[in-house]
Amino acid sequence: MGIHAPFSLTLFMFLWAMLLLQRAACGSVSRCEADKLASCITKNMINPHMLFMEGSTELDVINSCNKVNDALTCTNEVIVDGCSEEVKRALPTAQANFGLVRDTLCGKDVLVGIIEFNRCRDAHIMETCRTAARHHENQGSRNKTTFSEDAKCRAFKTEFDCTLQATTGCPPAAQPGTEARKEFIRGLLALQRCPTLGDGGDAGSISAPWNSVILGALCSTLLYQLLYQAPMLQA
Repeated sequence: MGIHAPFSLTLFMFLWAMLLLQRAACGSVSRCEADKLASCITKNMINPHMLFMEGSTELDVINSCNKVNDALTCTNEVIVDGCSEEVKRALPTAQANFGLVRDTLCGKDVLVGIIEFNRCRDAHIMETCRTAARHHENQGSRNKTTFSEDAKCRAFKTEFDCTLQATTGCPPAAQPGTEARKEFIRGLLALQRCPTLGDGGDAGSISAPWNSVILGALCSTLLYQLLYQAPMLQA
């Protein structure tokens, strides 16, 4: 009996340890960190329009992209195996959205280009161009002119045309940022089912590339989609 007692105790301790490990494993698999996912989204939310806003500084642009990277790191650590199917679907959607913003707006060349674009864009030309467009819009309203495009489409086209005018003197380093801004507006136009714009701003001259549609769709809806999604995750 003295020989078997230590063996029995060892076997018991081994089985007990395995049981504890199994419980721990099962516990981690069945966890639902919906609150953490919602926190990842709301804490690191950015407005993609911020990257192109007049007055945006280099620090604003860099901080926005840092938040996108923080969001990806945060969501990669979230466990949703024990959550509802709705929450399980929300995690990869959030990761895909943040990831696409990172890949399309926060790559090194594009990031530098956006910073240079914001620096060199002529604010006076931009505002003069917008004022002229508003005057034309008002004249058309008073004269009861029939417009083939709705107001949003005309507003986006104005931004596109004015961007072209306000960046004619920009250095080559700003070109990736200028192109990103143009693609951004093309994507917004596609979302509104507006006529597409060519490089010169002519409606319908060429179709917006598929990546432009994705970029615009993502950037214009990311803020609202994820902010509405976050409270649902916590419910």
